[in-house]
Amino acid sequence: MARKKIEGPGAVNVNPFKLDALEVERLRVQLAKRANQRLVRLERRKASTGEKLSEFGAAQYAYNQIKQIRHVESTKSGKLRFRESPVKDVTSARRELFALQSFLNQETSKAGVAARYVSQTEETFKKAGISAAGYKSFYNFLNSTAFSNLAEYLTSDDIVELYNKAYEKGKLSHKEIQRLMAEYLAEQEKAGEAVDMKSLAQKLNVGAITGRGKNTEWNNYVQARNKAREKAAKAKAKKSKSKRKTAARKK
Repeated sequence: MARKKIEGPGAVNVNPFKLDALEVERLRVQLAKRANQRLVRLERRKASTGEKLSEFGAAQYAYNQIKQIRHVESTKSGKLRFRESPVKDVTSARRELFALQSFLNQETSKAGVAARYVSQTEETFKKAGISAAGYKSFYNFLNSTAFSNLAEYLTSDDIVELYNKAYEKGKLSHKEIQRLMAEYLAEQEKAGEAVDMKSLAQKLNVGAITGRGKNTEWNNYVQARNKAREKAAKAKAKKSKSKRKTAARKK
C-alpha cells in the first residue's frame, strides 16, 4: 500500500518521532528542497538597507543549523544548503527534520515577508530613537538565543533599550554587546541570582531604565514605537483589503 505524502501545513508541524524511518526520510528530503529554494530567494533579494536578506534572522538560523549538521552540502559558489541526499541514520534524519521545520515555520524565511519585516522594523526603531537599527547585527540579535533567553525574564522593549544605550556610548561593538549579554545570563545562572534590569545595565556599564512616568525618555520611546506600529498595521490592513477587493472583482 502506497504511503500518503505529507504536504501543506502539516509537513512543518508533524512530530518526527511519530513517523517511521522511511517517512522521516521522505519528509526530510521534501522539506530540504523547499528550504533550499527559500534560501536562494533570500540570497537574491536585498533589504531597504541594501544588505541581502540572507544576512538576517531566519537565513542565519538556517546556516547555523546546516553547520551543526556537519554533513554540509554547498553549491558550486560555496553557498550553504540543507542536504537533499540520503541520510542513513534515522536519529540524524529526525534532527535535520526538526531544523528544517523550525526554519520553514519562521515567517521571515519567506523573502517577501523578510523584506517587509526588516523595512518596517527599521522604520519603527528609528522613529523610536533606536540608533542601533539599520545594522544587520542588531536584527540578528533580535533572532538570537541570547535575546530569547533574556526575554524570558525581561520585556523585549527593555532589552532593546539597554542594547541601544550600550551601542550609543560608542565603546562597544554589536558583537561585544551581545557577548556581554550572553555572559551576563551565564553568570547569573551560575550564581543563582535573578536576571533584572539593574544588574544587566551594570554589566553593560549603562544607566538602568527606571522612568515609567509622564514626560520620561522611556514614555516618549514607547509612544513613538506604538505610533509606528499602528501606522504599519493600518497600512498592512489597507493593502490586504485592496487585495481582497481585486480578487473579488476577478471572480
